[in-house]
Amino acid sequence: KIQKINHYLYIIMYLKKMNKLLEENTPLRTAPWTVEEAGKINDLFPQCITLKPIVYLVNLDARSFKRKANKWLVPIDNWVKSHGGGTIIPMSVEWEAGLWELKDDPAARE
Repeated sequence: KIQKINHYLYIIMYLKKMNKLLEENTPLRTAPWTVEEAGKINDLFPQCITLKPIVYLVNLDARSFKRKANKWLVPIDNWVKSHGGGTIIPMSVEWEAGLWELKDDPAARE
């Protein structure tokens, strides 16, 4: 019975902390959670995607992708940092499509 009460007290404690962060418009993933707290929250609320890290895929044109430079990467990085952070992965569908077209060309493999 005491374990059940402690379990509910933890749930209330986590909910209060989560509610305070959300009222402050702070992403839950940026809070200083301990490993134990994050594990318990994920157990209690497995649908709580706000604790999951965010990955931003930035589709560049092939030229920018090859140069590893684009005028939009710095503004996108600034926006991501100002909105809770995350990982930015530059990619190029155009470049990947061109690479795919070469898959059956023996001369292109060399």
